[in-house]
Amino acid sequence: MQSNEELEKNWVQTFINYLQTTKHDQSDASHDLEHFRRVARTATCISLTEIPPVDSLVLAAAAYFHDIVCLPKNHPESKLSSRYSAEKAGNILAQLGFPKEKIDPVCHAILAHSFSAGVAPNTIEAKIIQDADRMEALGALGIMRTFYVSGRMRTAPYHPSDLFAKRRPFDDKAFALDHFYCKLFKLPDLFQTKGGRQIALKRAEFLELFVKELALDVENEGGAAYTVAWTCYHAGVYNGRFFDQRDPFAGSRALNPDFILDNLIKQAQRFPNFLDLFIDQIRTEIEV
Repeated sequence: MQSNEELEKNWVQTFINYLQTTKHDQSDASHDLEHFRRVARTATCISLTEIPPVDSLVLAAAAYFHDIVCLPKNHPESKLSSRYSAEKAGNILAQLGFPKEKIDPVCHAILAHSFSAGVAPNTIEAKIIQDADRMEALGALGIMRTFYVSGRMRTAPYHPSDLFAKRRPFDDKAFALDHFYCKLFKLPDLFQTKGGRQIALKRAEFLELFVKELALDVENEGGAAYTVAWTCYHAGVYNGRFFDQRDPFAGSRALNPDFILDNLIKQAQRFPNFLDLFIDQIRTEIEV
């Protein structure tokens, strides 16, 4: 008889096999299989801080299918992505023979995870999945994702002459940096779990450090934070990848310009202080 740990491991491999064999869209690095894996790891980490019981199999299924439908942010039905994902995930899990009694809790966690859906999570698993997904918007990963998405949508990284909206309203549909103020800095207060909130506050501090660096860099027309913003932006334009999951920091391979992190590692020779710090922050976040 399989242990719970073995059962979960087998199901996770089933989820990954499904996503790979059905060729789940990998062109958007902010919502690819590696994003699903990170959300699953973060969810597990948060669950260890909560009072049991937490259903780890529900967490795993919700993490791997929470963005199975992910419409672009400028799509007219973008706010319905989590609803469509919940519906599709329920059908997929039923086809895979997933335990019937766990499908509804998985679908609720998926439906409630989205910021724009406006659905309150009413189970501990749904609260953890919401926090784990929102964690991806904070810290160095959040910075990468924000400017990457800006590149994909062809919106500007920042307002060239009024970075902090002193003479205009913030507009995160037009400027990536504005998204920090419209949403990202507010996220820690919205976290549902104590463990998630503690991690979120630390990552939000890194966002603040980045913004200060970027302000100086834009004024000087170059620098480490400026390099991060534009490297991630161009990766979004040209469908680049965040990093090599097998060897993120190029310890045993040549640097590959298709990966954002590889480009930043290379640029760290020019801007060692902040870029080394940024790379270390990435290491902390992906090795949760």
